Amino acid sequence: MQLSEFIRANPDDIERAWEDFARQLTPFAADLADSILRDNLRQILIAMADDMDSAQTSEEQQAKSKGEGPRGGALDQISAVHANERLANGFDLEHALAEYRALRSSILFLWVRSGPKEEDIQLSAVTRFNETIDQAIAEVVRRFATKNELLNDRFVGALSHEIRNPLNASALAAEILDKSSLEEPQRNNVARIHKNVEGIGRMIDDLAILVRSRMGVGLPLTKESADLGAITQEALEAVRTSQPNAIFTEKIGDVTGMWDKTRLQQMIYNLASNAITHSSDQHATITLREANAEVILTISNQGKAIPADQQQLIFEPFVHKGGAASAQPSSGLGLGLFVVRQIVQAHNGSVEVVSSDADGTTFTVRLPRNGGDHS
Repeated sequence: MQLSEFIRANPDDIERAWEDFARQLTPFAADLADSILRDNLRQILIAMADDMDSAQTSEEQQAKSKGEGPRGGALDQISAVHANERLANGFDLEHALAEYRALRSSILFLWVRSGPKEEDIQLSAVTRFNETIDQAIAEVVRRFATKNELLNDRFVGALSHEIRNPLNASALAAEILDKSSLEEPQRNNVARIHKNVEGIGRMIDDLAILVRSRMGVGLPLTKESADLGAITQEALEAVRTSQPNAIFTEKIGDVTGMWDKTRLQQMIYNLASNAITHSSDQHATITLREANAEVILTISNQGKAIPADQQQLIFEPFVHKGGAASAQPSSGLGLGLFVVRQIVQAHNGSVEVVSSDADGTTFTVRLPRNGGDHS
């Protein structure tokens, strides 16, 4: 069964997966009625399948990939209705985007599990499916942006365009998921899927923090007692998958505190990725040490210095580090260091950078052990 046919034929299973995920998003969602959690989903699925089966020229596809496609169709209309309903029921943009991430993965998982025939697995169909999800996400973002009047077209364009590459890479590997016995080449492709899905998740997490900042909404934290050394090692697992020897770490003394582990992992991953990207030798060093009521994290690399007049600008959104010798070209949305600062400030900490040609570049993060609580 082709993907669009599967979506039409299995709305109950898809709705059930959607509802189960939606109930986990926020504390209040667990008490919402089934009809609210599933609102408009059946119409969204139909609109998605219809869009996938509609004729599309290569010019139209290119325009859509750039966020310049025609608006106002059935999918846009029902996505807008759904976004308005979510706004009315207290969901924020982060929750709405997470729903569509879950919808994407659930549909692909259920379809692959159904055992489609080889002739039903078409890369073009998977690509069209990803385009419909992106189109729905773009409409959701537009609705939230209109309500809050703080988001702009650049953000919408970045969301719809920049996630295209990892999604297409995932689509290329999706053809092999129906294989029951995996050999080494298939395992490599599955690993690629996981890597790209994780990349999408990190990108959307960064975007969600940007949205909260634009809306003037504080970053929520779920704090618990944690060891910053363990948090760092977990954050670096994704980096070490492709570059196992890129990061050296050292822990000095007691580096425990009350922190949001997930947010700090996001912060450390962004710092580490930035350090490796802009290092002349693709290596960086992280040091953690106790300092009375604080824990200090530093990450250093060697390379051309960041000019003094840019050392504060690099913490602004959509800014790429310029003028530095890099082992890799700058990529992504330019949100990594902005997100770092937002997470550190949410913990009532500070982040600063010093850079010179002689000594390289060092970012220093200071985190109060109490995570920013003053009680």
